[in-house]
Amino acid sequence: MYCRQCGKQLEEGAAFCAYCGTKVRQEQAQSVSGMNTMPEKSMPPLKGAAVQPGREKKEKTTGSTAGKQRSGKGKGAILAVTAAVIVLAAAGVGGYLFLNSDGHRSGKSLKQAQEYFEAGEYEKAASCYEEALKLNAGLAEAYLGLTDIYLVDRRYEEAATLLQKGLRRTRKVQEAQKTLTNKLTEVYSGGAEDLLAIPDYAQALALLEEGIQVTEDSSLEQLKENVLRMQADSQQADAPSVENPGTETPDTGTPAESEAETSSEPAEEESQYILPDSASRYLTMEDLEGLTKEECRIARNELFARHGRLFTDEELQAYFNQLDWYQGTIQPNDFDDSVFNEYEVANRDLITQFEEQQGYR
Repeated sequence: MYCRQCGKQLEEGAAFCAYCGTKVRQEQAQSVSGMNTMPEKSMPPLKGAAVQPGREKKEKTTGSTAGKQRSGKGKGAILAVTAAVIVLAAAGVGGYLFLNSDGHRSGKSLKQAQEYFEAGEYEKAASCYEEALKLNAGLAEAYLGLTDIYLVDRRYEEAATLLQKGLRRTRKVQEAQKTLTNKLTEVYSGGAEDLLAIPDYAQALALLEEGIQVTEDSSLEQLKENVLRMQADSQQADAPSVENPGTETPDTGTPAESEAETSSEPAEEESQYILPDSASRYLTMEDLEGLTKEECRIARNELFARHGRLFTDEELQAYFNQLDWYQGTIQPNDFDDSVFNEYEVANRDLITQFEEQQGYR
């Protein structure tokens, strides 16, 4: 601060000039003092004065930040729109794939098959069930529906084969296994009852035996016992009565007639075979035409029975025990196939092939 009279520099806080004695104005001192103590940041910038480099940089930085914020918002909006487009596209593709998936198509075929079945159009229903199984081999409903179509025509063996296939394909699904097994029991039981109406006890017993092995159902065991009892009663009824043997006829035959009767014994034994010459010539498929499943089973085992083999199957053993020519002496584990001649080996394989073609095995 300087004296306004002489221009000399005044001491800080002086009331009078030390050189000329002029009194220092109070307002001047306050003004100078205030200017010295006022914070620099509160002083307004002088008009036309240059902006400080630090502040200019700060202003530039602030402007840049705002620009980045606006740019970031724009990019966020673009990303949101892109994500929405991707989600919609994925939904569309997913819907298309679902409508064309095997699961959806098999379900559609199954529904159509059920509608055809209810309308009595069994051929169309069967076609739809088969199509559903091609798309989904483990579809238990399709096996059950197709089985019902077979049962309409009493095709019990085909129905049983189909259900066994279903059991193999649904091995890991416990509920499906239970449902298919119950249906299989129904098939075997219904087939046996139909055969009893003929009556064909041997075929009914064979069907029940197969059912017991597959399902292990006690109800089939009980039915088998009933059939055996019925078969025994039938055989007893057909046997000649001891109480009324009939009138004896005197033997007036000539020696030639007696010789003819003796020579007929081998013919009677021969009639006890399903395939009498299976051990002496090569059979053909024509020789096997018309044989039932049970007849094929017996014919194949005749080859073993000819050589005295015993059987673990009680029913099969009982069948051969009643034949005059059978002499069972060899345990199953001790039997050797090498006893077969070339005809027997070839015919055994031919019968097995025929059984497979007919769906018996």
